[in-house]
Amino acid sequence: MSSPENSVKIESDRIKIIEPKKPVRFMFLMILAISGTQGFFSLLKYIETSETGHLFIASFMIALFVLALIKEIFFVSYQNEIAINEVSKIRILPILFGRGTVFLEIKFRKKTRQVLLNKGKANKIMEDLNPLISL
Repeated sequence: MSSPENSVKIESDRIKIIEPKKPVRFMFLMILAISGTQGFFSLLKYIETSETGHLFIASFMIALFVLALIKEIFFVSYQNEIAINEVSKIRILPILFGRGTVFLEIKFRKKTRQVLLNKGKANKIMEDLNPLISL
């Protein structure tokens, strides 16, 4: 038996997101893991050897780590209900090797909400929402 699909329902003035299959955000986790550990170990190496090259690498990687965290905290949302009048933009983001799945990205205020959907469903939802957003 297949697992239930993600869906987006438009009900009067709200967008409801039903998401039993949550996508694993590999890029975000990879950036945090690599930049955090590289920055930490480069900082330890700088303390041990006092070479400025290690300090440069450590500061760059720690800055990348902090920027990724700030993006996640302030610009990404996991709301399951969004008012249509708050939505400013909707677009489809392709996934490399996605096998027909795409991210439907809904932008409201300064935050975005991504939903993993089949390409056909995403196109239909985008067609339904575009006239409502432009009002």
